[in-house]
Amino acid sequence: MSRVALTLAQLAAVPLIACGCRKPTSCADDQYIASERDLDALSQCDVVGGRLEVDGQVWLTSLDLPLLESVAAMLKVTGCDALVDVAMPGLVVVDGAVRIRSNPALAAIDDLGSLESVGEEIFIHRNESLERIGLPALAAVGRDLVVRNNDALVELDLPVLSTVSGDVDIDGQAVLDALELPGLSAVGGNLWVARNASLAHIDLPSLETLGRSLYIHRNDALAGLDMRSLRSLERSLTIRDSASLTSVALPALVHVGDDLTIQDNAALTTIDLPRLDAVGDDLTIQDNLAVTRIDLSGLTDAGDRLYVMHQPALTELDLSGLEEVYFAFFNDNDALAVLELPVLEFVDELTVWSAEALHGLTAPKISSLRFLNIVDNRSITTIEMSSLADIRSSLLIQNNDSLVGLEGLSGVTAVGFQLTISGNDDLSSLNGLSCLRTVSHNLTITDNASLCQVDAQVFVDGLEVGGDVLVFGNGADRTDCGAASSR
Repeated sequence: MSRVALTLAQLAAVPLIACGCRKPTSCADDQYIASERDLDALSQCDVVGGRLEVDGQVWLTSLDLPLLESVAAMLKVTGCDALVDVAMPGLVVVDGAVRIRSNPALAAIDDLGSLESVGEEIFIHRNESLERIGLPALAAVGRDLVVRNNDALVELDLPVLSTVSGDVDIDGQAVLDALELPGLSAVGGNLWVARNASLAHIDLPSLETLGRSLYIHRNDALAGLDMRSLRSLERSLTIRDSASLTSVALPALVHVGDDLTIQDNAALTTIDLPRLDAVGDDLTIQDNLAVTRIDLSGLTDAGDRLYVMHQPALTELDLSGLEEVYFAFFNDNDALAVLELPVLEFVDELTVWSAEALHGLTAPKISSLRFLNIVDNRSITTIEMSSLADIRSSLLIQNNDSLVGLEGLSGVTAVGFQLTISGNDDLSSLNGLSCLRTVSHNLTITDNASLCQVDAQVFVDGLEVGGDVLVFGNGADRTDCGAASSR
């Protein structure tokens, strides 16, 4: 054999540097890239046993780690001013967090196509040139998914993402026009979508449960919201200040653990929550100036407080299943003609205030409450609360210009604190309160233009009143005065 010939064993011992075929190596400890030499060494790693960090390296233009398959702790890429590309095509799992922040030249995060899971959070923040985030294999995030203030972002592609154990936070993307997460079924924390100026659609058709709250806020271009499968939220639901949103439809929603708020959505016309059964704290629908229909037909328990306020176009309000709420307040719903609460039985305070078109209030099953306030309803003619017997604190009937009588309150026997009947121009008789016997504190009957003063006085004389009595300013004597007030 020639002296220059090599045996197979000798050939195998020669490093394959010339062909670029180095064998991948495991890098056991934390790895920091601070030079081209560090980057070259890491390019041969398939496993990083600790964290992998690149921070403030202004020389770096491409982070290319072709063999890397897993990172045992955090993957951090921050403050690299010239970085335009991150390529880790074989990376499958990061057990810690992924943080990509403040890289002003980075144009895309789309060469991590094998990444399936991240053990902690994904945080992608303030990368001014970032146009695309594509993670086609990502299925699970162990904590939060945060995409925030990436001003050029136009595409967020996470087609198989199914679970996020913490929060999902999509905030402050100036040009992103669609949020589509077709496979997302469960979020363990909050879902926050806010201040995305161009966002026109939110499509989360598979999302069923939220461990905490849903907050959709100040997305001025938002026109479509698809959350057709959402069944429950353990905390709150808030949709507000989305000026282009025309419909809120959550057909599967059954339970909201804390507050539900739909407010200040200028173009909103319909709210459909037909299967919503219970709200834990407050339910507020307010200042949606174009809303004509609210469907809460499945609601049985509205929690602590129910507010339907400042809905000037509202003509249809379905609360046909409502049985219980601590406080119910209906205010400034000028187009609403009828307010029907057919099965409401347990309520502490009911207020109906300033509904210009309202002509009828029906709540036939309420037998006792603490406060009843019917005020400034210019068109109301009928109050039907025939089961009501006990008002534990106050009854206020004021400035209801078309109200003629109080026959719908004929079962009331006692007012526990104060009774006020004032400024009801067409009220001509108090016979509807013929069963009333006691008012425990003050009584005021004033300025009812069609009510005879003598009749008002006869009515008062038949009561046991525990405080001050004011009866004045009622209508002048008519020929039939005194006849209408026999008790």
